[in-house]
Amino acid sequence: MLIREFLEKRYSAREYEQKQLSESTIKTIVDYAHEIEASIKSVKVKFIFLKDGAEIFEKLNGYAGYAGVMIKSPHYIGILTEDENYRTQIAASYAMQSLIKKLFEMGLGTCWIDFSKAGERLQDELAGSELKNINYAVSVGYPKKESRFKFVYVPSTSYSSVSNNPYRQISESKSDKSGERLPIDQFVFKDEFGKHISLDELEQRGLADVFSRVRNAPSARNLQPWRFVLQNERIIIAVKNPSSKESMTDAGIMMYLFEGMVHDSGIRGEWSLLPFEEFEYQNDKYAYVGEFRV
Repeated sequence: MLIREFLEKRYSAREYEQKQLSESTIKTIVDYAHEIEASIKSVKVKFIFLKDGAEIFEKLNGYAGYAGVMIKSPHYIGILTEDENYRTQIAASYAMQSLIKKLFEMGLGTCWIDFSKAGERLQDELAGSELKNINYAVSVGYPKKESRFKFVYVPSTSYSSVSNNPYRQISESKSDKSGERLPIDQFVFKDEFGKHISLDELEQRGLADVFSRVRNAPSARNLQPWRFVLQNERIIIAVKNPSSKESMTDAGIMMYLFEGMVHDSGIRGEWSLLPFEEFEYQNDKYAYVGEFRV
């Protein structure tokens, strides 16, 4: 499945059929997770498949969840790390988003869950692993149709002078209220931070459709903390509020989706992480964290 299609069809599942996945399905997931682990060269990450969802729910109800509410699921998949620096946080969320896409292709529902306070209550599950940090997990299973929080994409290369809301969000059950999406010219700049880039130039570089679509990338509370600076053959990503673990997690998700979109468009290249460089722009703190060379 192309990243474009994934962005258009993705959803977050908040309720699941309490039906166990088959052993063959679990093996497919675990094998793919091992492939992702091996592909992450810069830091160590390890997926952990928590098979007994009912037991995990009882242990973590009140200690983990989505927007403070623990999601009841037949299974959970966590990601373990060796530390919590920005490189690790980005690599871990990049890896998790890669797995989420695979799960979506398998017809399974997922939802990001904050596990940052769950480590002490998962000592038995983490025993035997040299990696002990666990900040996030996803619920996984067959979703109840009425629980799917859908993100419906309306194609647009919106600049702020045209429209500031080219998306609508439809939910068949209770859902979070998300704010408007930033227009492209408020998160993509030319040469330096804050400098305007034209839609014509983005189209000439084959990136207008890419940025139009990755605007729909998920982020905590829909805050869209990422910004891009285009310099010749470099595309630099910066993160707003870089001290926030959520911002770095959102950066990793965006970097995975952006890389997939440009590859789908026939543009080669890959991300490399940059030394942490913090700066201020319009009274907000940012940090450059990665560059994509084309």
